[in-house]
Parts: sequence; structure tokens; C-alpha cells
Amino acid sequence: MIKNTIKKGFGIIEVLIASTILIMFLAAGIVLINASYKNVVVGKHRMQAALLANQKLEELRASRDSIYFAGSGNVFGEIAVDDEYFKDNTDVGTSTDYFYHRITTLPPPPGGGASRKIKVEVSWSDYGQKHSITSYAYLYDWQFIE
Repeated sequence: MIKNTIKKGFGIIEVLIASTILIMFLAAGIVLINASYKNVVVGKHRMQAALLANQKLEELRASRDSIYFAGSGNVFGEIAVDDEYFKDNTDVGTSTDYFYHRITTLPPPPGGGASRKIKVEVSWSDYGQKHSITSYAYLYDWQFIE
């Protein structure tokens, strides 16, 4: 007599293999999500650093303009330029992230001139890596432009 044996369900080996494959896909998904989140945070901070650099350049332009309209003699001699890094208390989403900025003037072109090249560097750290953005602008002394 032949017995008909019908298998119902999965064996232990099949379940272990399927579980292993599922866990590998979930782990890969978590790694991708984590990397995407880090890229979003770094991009956000890069954008905020660029905005901060432009803000510092605009502050220098405003101080140049206020000195000019106040009637002072030397516009470039009175602009406050710092050659050290200063901490900015800019809200970047967490209390442990800070931006640092440094503003320097580059040497004037040969023969003097009515312009100065200003360099603004903004640096910050994300996930143990240092990042920085540098912006350049020319400031002109309006007294010499005709």
C-alpha cells in the first residue's frame, strides 16, 4: 500500500534562508537611509554656510556704505576685518553644530586702486569631517570712482 504524504508548511532550512535574505535586504535599506540622511544634513549645512558667507559680505558692504555716507576719509581703513575664526551662533538644527567664519582682505592690485578683494571663509564639522566654503567679493571705494 502506497501512502500519500502531503507536505504542509515550510521546513526549518527554508525558513532560515528566507529570514536571512529578508534581514540582508532590511540592513541594506537601513544603510541607504542613514547615508541619505547624512547627505541631507551636510547639504543643509552647506547651504547655511553659503548664506552666512553672503551675509558677512553684505555686512561689510553695509559698513563700507555707512562709512562712505558718513563722510569719513578712508573707507577701507575703517572696515572691521577679522583674520581669525569666530564662532557664529547660527541655528543649524542641533545645539552641537556651529559655524566659524574668517574674513580677510587680500593685497590690493599693483598701483593701489579703489578696490579690495575680500575673502570670507565659513567652516563647520559634520560627522567628524571638516567642511568649508569660501566666498570672494570686491569692495570699491566710491570716493575714487568717477
